[in-house]
Order: sequence, then C-alpha cells, then structure tokens
Amino acid sequence: MTFEYKKLGKLQDHLEAEATEWIESYIKDLHGVNDSVELTKEQISEIDKAAEDEKLDNYVGLALRNIVQAWYDHNEPDTL
Repeated sequence: MTFEYKKLGKLQDHLEAEATEWIESYIKDLHGVNDSVELTKEQISEIDKAAEDEKLDNYVGLALRNIVQAWYDHNEPDTL
C-alpha cells in the first residue's frame, strides 16, 4: 500500500497563515503600526519589491504578497 496524505492543502493553508502572521508581526513592529493596512504606500511598495526576490523562501514571499494584497484591498480596492 502506498502512503497518501490527503490533507496536504489544509497543511499548506496553515503554514501560509502562520508565515503571514509571523511576517506581519515583524513588519508592524518594524514600522511602529498596529495594523499593516496603516503602512504608507512607499512602505508597502518596498515590501512588494522584497516579495519578488527570487532568493526568498517560498512561504516568506507568499506572506509578503498576502500583506501587500491586504493593504491594497483596504486602501486602494480598485487597483492591483
């Protein structure tokens, strides 16, 4: 019998959420904000640029893109 793990998507969602929460906490502390949607457009642009670094861990890049997307959804919902 071949081993098969059927809940891989659930694990990936959990890891993505954990990475996003951890990175967001770091970013909020770094920039002195209570919520990442309070970042300036310049700050979010820096984060967006950093997310495209090919040397980044996949989950770090994904977390950064999640934060950028949430910022745009909140601050400029008609863009991106």
